[in-house]
Amino acid sequence: FFRRYRERIERTGRPVTFTKSGVGGDRAVPAYRLGRTALTVAAAGFTLRHAHVLTRPIVPEHENYLDCNLGVDAFLRWRWYALNFRDMALVVG
Repeated sequence: FFRRYRERIERTGRPVTFTKSGVGGDRAVPAYRLGRTALTVAAAGFTLRHAHVLTRPIVPEHENYLDCNLGVDAFLRWRWYALNFRDMALVVG
């Protein structure tokens, strides 16, 4: 995501250090913090108050198949959501 939109992110974001937490522990990663950011997921739009864009992948390049990683806060605008991992589908309602 950062590589694709680098110029816009560097122009509008603020450089920060973001701490990524997960099963493997915590890792500090250089990032940009964006203000209000409009996104579209599952053909529906929503706005995040703050978004952190990491400047490099958190996994080795040969394992990096993601464009972005959305947290549960991205889905709070809907009453419910379902992730279908077998068909790799997201359904919201």
